Amino acid sequence: MDRLTCTLRRLSGIALAFAGLATGCGDDGAAPGVTGPPPTTGTTTGTTGGTTGGSTGVDSFGSAGGSSGSSTGAPPMLEVDCNMPPLGAVGATYDHTFLASGAMGSPTFSAVGLPPGLVLNPVTGQVTGTATAEGTYDVEVTAATGGAMGATGMATCTIEIAPALGVDLSGLAAPCLGPDDDLLSFLTGGNGAPVTCSTPGGTGNGTPPAGIAVDPDTCAITGTLAETRYGTFVWMTRVEQQGAYAWVPQCVTNATPEPGSYTMEVDHEGQMDAALVPGRGTFTAGQPIAYGAAAGDPLFRIIGGCAPNACYYGYAYGISASPFDADTLTLAPASLLSDPMGNKLGMTHELSISGPAVPAAFEGRIWLLHLTFDYCLAPDAATCSGVDAIKQNGKGKLVYDVVMFPAP
Repeated sequence: MDRLTCTLRRLSGIALAFAGLATGCGDDGAAPGVTGPPPTTGTTTGTTGGTTGGSTGVDSFGSAGGSSGSSTGAPPMLEVDCNMPPLGAVGATYDHTFLASGAMGSPTFSAVGLPPGLVLNPVTGQVTGTATAEGTYDVEVTAATGGAMGATGMATCTIEIAPALGVDLSGLAAPCLGPDDDLLSFLTGGNGAPVTCSTPGGTGNGTPPAGIAVDPDTCAITGTLAETRYGTFVWMTRVEQQGAYAWVPQCVTNATPEPGSYTMEVDHEGQMDAALVPGRGTFTAGQPIAYGAAAGDPLFRIIGGCAPNACYYGYAYGISASPFDADTLTLAPASLLSDPMGNKLGMTHELSISGPAVPAAFEGRIWLLHLTFDYCLAPDAATCSGVDAIKQNGKGKLVYDVVMFPAP
């Protein structure tokens, strides 16, 4: 009975030893000095939490164990900060820097989907350049560090590119902005940054007349016109915004002829007696340019200085540099102007001028032709003979500027 009990205890001891408990059995059933199953051992390595650790243990008839070891975790994550990309615009310089944080070492940046014309500095995360196409661009920005503890981060950053800086004068009767017009309110496109204005002059630009200037910050016309010539003086103001330019025609008018002046009238572009309104023309890039090609448009009438039965006239003109070919300018046909009774009233003439296709620098911008006329009318031929005599004896001084717009 005691042997059977001992045997059962041995079996129980084996089972309990596998359960990690201590037991034993001797021949007398009291189980002194009997050893159970051999000890068990194990090692575990993992990648958790970014730390290293493991366990080894021995269990024999009771419990005995400890822990030691190491494991390698996943690399820490970089956080990419879009840093609120500013609004860009076609033709304007762009400058913005993406940021990254959360890991040791300096990250290297890369980007997919940048607007055309912009490039990324992989070392600094700075985006620079001049955008060439408007639109909304979702840019995938990645930052990564190297080495055993390398980290990676990514973000989608949206860059908005607005249309190029420009000007819209379509709602105006005149092709230029006067002293009462707020130039800034006519600007279109651009990135909203402050602008500066200047009047550089040169080919196709004209210059402000004597006494007139343009404020560089507000773009407002300042000063008092010191010219006595009749008509409207136009010049091109250059508006700059972060490297982008728009050319805007500004103007001032002298509506008071000199004392004793002839009557000077101009019909053009469907407007009658519109000498104080500058001419307006259009051109197409790559095509020859022309103004006044239609018969009778523009038409100039200069009245005064004649005797009823005798009238002689002369005129001189000045022309500014522009894409037009000055050698093609003509005032023909020019003739005497009479009333229905045949009495001599003055003279009349037309205007036409042409040129080759504009240079590339003018293809997408507004430019102008500045013209001045000096008229002389008299009952005799000698009074108006020659340029000097015309300017000294004549009583008609007119400015007529033509503003040329790119075709829509």
